[in-house]
Amino acid sequence: MEPLLPITRFHETVAGQCARDPGARRAQGDTAGGREALRQALVLANTEYVREDLIANSFMRLGDRESAIQWMVNGDASNVGGIVFSLEDPLFAPIRSDSRIQAIMARLKVQ
Repeated sequence: MEPLLPITRFHETVAGQCARDPGARRAQGDTAGGREALRQALVLANTEYVREDLIANSFMRLGDRESAIQWMVNGDASNVGGIVFSLEDPLFAPIRSDSRIQAIMARLKVQ
């Protein structure tokens, strides 16, 4: 396994790029690169705040719906601001019928 990149700020790293748009890596055929960047973001989340909705977005783009749901639930619990926008994103349509997501949507009044 390659060593972690020296990470100073989430949004300045490959991990931050993955959380913003891991689909770009996947579209280029670099699913492994997207997963590695996400792994680094998850490691970073152990020591500093990483927005849960961005991690959920990464999991959705990489096809891991259950992990995306778990991170959305975590984001709801910590009142992350971007969760409403994520829930409205068509990317999240496949998980909107999940009871946990339905509960979040009802609480936040997302339609």
